[in-house]
Amino acid sequence: MARLRLDDLPPHMRAQAEAQINRDWAPEDDGRSSIAKKVDIMEIDDIHAPIVAWLERHGLWASTIYSRPDKRSTIKEGWPDFTVIHRGKACMVECKRPGSKPTKVQKELIDSLLHKGENVIVAYNADQAIRYIRETLLNEHD
Repeated sequence: MARLRLDDLPPHMRAQAEAQINRDWAPEDDGRSSIAKKVDIMEIDDIHAPIVAWLERHGLWASTIYSRPDKRSTIKEGWPDFTVIHRGKACMVECKRPGSKPTKVQKELIDSLLHKGENVIVAYNADQAIRYIRETLLNEHD
């Protein structure tokens, strides 16, 4: 399969393609392009999807507040991705890709929640998040 190069396009189509590339790869307010952000969303979805499936299988999804990575959140800025409530107990999980860290706002909010005695964790994979939810809310230990 031959690759199409910008130079192979008619001039009017080349201008449109170049404009789209510039929009997609241009840094936004935070210095990262929308393409880079989409890659982050796909990677974080690899962590979120198994958690969502596990919550649904265990009947916990209906009592979960979930901040989707692909939508603008209506939850307080920095709030963890998952807040799961079960039989009067709650726990929160902030998901991060391995090697990444919570933002300053997330760290401050998580520290504040921990200081108040809330159950919250930063998880770097789905297994870690699920294990935390099981242990905290269902009293199931490995």
